[in-house]
Amino acid sequence: MKFGKRFIKFSKTITNYFRKNKREVWRNLFYVAGFLFLAMAIVGFKILYPYHLLFALPFLALALYRVLILVISAVGILTQFKGFLYIKERIHKYKKTTSFILFLGVVVYVWSVVLPHDINPFEDLSDEEITLFIDDSLDISVLYMDRLEITADTLLESGLLSKDELTSDELEKLQHDWNQFLLAARDSEELTDIHKYFNQISIFSTPEEHTKSFFISYALYLKKFELFGKIIESVGSNTRVMKVLNEHSEIFGGKNSYNDIRSRHVGKETLLRRNLGRIYGAFLVQVVDTSSYGEDFNALVRAGNESHSYLVSNSLVTAGVVAYKFTNDVEGGLFKSWFPIQKNVADSMGKIHVSSRHENFITREQVQEMKSSLHPGDIFVERRNWHLSNVGIPGFWPHAALYLGELDETDIFFQEVFPYDGYSSFTDLLKERYPVFYKKYSTQDESGDSYAVIEGMAPGIILQSLEMSAMADYLGVLRPRMTKSDTLEAVLRAIGNYGKPYDYNFDFETRDEIVCSELIYDAYLPASDRKGVNFELTLTSGRKMVSPNQMVEKFYNELDTPKQELDFVYFIDGNEKLGNATIKEENSFLTSWTRSKFSSLLE
Repeated sequence: MKFGKRFIKFSKTITNYFRKNKREVWRNLFYVAGFLFLAMAIVGFKILYPYHLLFALPFLALALYRVLILVISAVGILTQFKGFLYIKERIHKYKKTTSFILFLGVVVYVWSVVLPHDINPFEDLSDEEITLFIDDSLDISVLYMDRLEITADTLLESGLLSKDELTSDELEKLQHDWNQFLLAARDSEELTDIHKYFNQISIFSTPEEHTKSFFISYALYLKKFELFGKIIESVGSNTRVMKVLNEHSEIFGGKNSYNDIRSRHVGKETLLRRNLGRIYGAFLVQVVDTSSYGEDFNALVRAGNESHSYLVSNSLVTAGVVAYKFTNDVEGGLFKSWFPIQKNVADSMGKIHVSSRHENFITREQVQEMKSSLHPGDIFVERRNWHLSNVGIPGFWPHAALYLGELDETDIFFQEVFPYDGYSSFTDLLKERYPVFYKKYSTQDESGDSYAVIEGMAPGIILQSLEMSAMADYLGVLRPRMTKSDTLEAVLRAIGNYGKPYDYNFDFETRDEIVCSELIYDAYLPASDRKGVNFELTLTSGRKMVSPNQMVEKFYNELDTPKQELDFVYFIDGNEKLGNATIKEENSFLTSWTRSKFSSLLE
């Protein structure tokens, strides 16, 4: 009854406070929201890149300052509540008891982290079976340790972890080597996840098994984190490499494997296990006679000690990782909050058509006439006037797509390249390697047209018919100067991206999500085993990218020079004033990239 009266009184106190100070409260909330929005926008748009985070931090600090003002006001209200004063008095009066309870809570937490008790993997095994299992595990652990070191050394010695610019071959090697290391780490963790329950084996009745089980888990655990530390130190602040290592990995089972490893490396649970384990290991070596345990056991003990020594001697590196991780987490948190806004705005702009005209200038008949001039692998650049999204994309040409051709036609076009990689035809290759893509590609759209174009647009990388894709207001077609064999490689790389989500962050340094011109860039990325097209990435709003307009600019700059990599195929030029489109020659297309994106307003 008393508590109810006190609660009602407390509620009235809060209500009265907000009535009297509502303007001040709302003003502070407005400032918090405003400063946070500015900080998120600066990080999202990468304003003043690469110093965007430094520029955003003052606004974040101002937001936190306003939050602090609100918190202080709330504490002021609490001090008027008798229940709060009572609790405060009790804590002060029984501070020794309170301190003991807090200490006990810490001990219980540490105990649960260092010595988990949720399962007992040895419960159903006899003493003899436990001995055999641990001896087998000891042999395997030495092999796993060697494998961890070999895969990590391959990564570290390649020099790729510290490179800012990576070729296509280097990207593939880095991803392969990283996945091999992840596989070795995952396999070793399967063993350590069993032997971290070493405490379930009695040290009194079976000291040998207890000691061996501990060192199997601890030595592998430390070796893994020693190698984590070396990799993290080698990567440093190289965001390009971080993006590659964070891409989706089947071994890891998702994205952000590098971020996960970096977080674990400096996590409080990891630090507890590493250091308390070192103390317990030294204790075991002193109280248990391990002289007859064999060379494999001694190798584990030495490896554990060496790994711990490395981690201790590199404490400054660990501190640097903590500092970098903190700033990275701040930036990541701001961007994560901003990204839904950016995505929704971009998605909405793509759907808004600010004109009463609904029919595009290029007709079905013009597309059919153009079709005979096309080859698989041709690059489309397209424009549709009056789409609001055109405003946010640099240059006159806002969209790009890749022509595949209809399945039967493409099968014939690549016939001379086959047999290829064990496949007798293009169709057979698709059926085997890309069954989901083939199922869609071999059908027709709602209008009865065959699928023939792959492109990136919300919600991701999709298939379109030639008619659906090409019936725009303006359309240009370029053809890379390549053999059919190299063209096939490019087409297959594009098909490999089918179904991936649209990249609303417009980040060409990742392949988990793809934007329209990124699909073209990635398909034609040169490598040692294939010719490609050298599309140069430029820094736009802190992101390296190439726009469709820059692809046409490249054609213009390289025309009739030894560097020329693209040829003109076709151009259908729209006219807003006349309301139609006409076929034009190369000279008209050549300078189309210099047109203003607002040129339709002037026609």
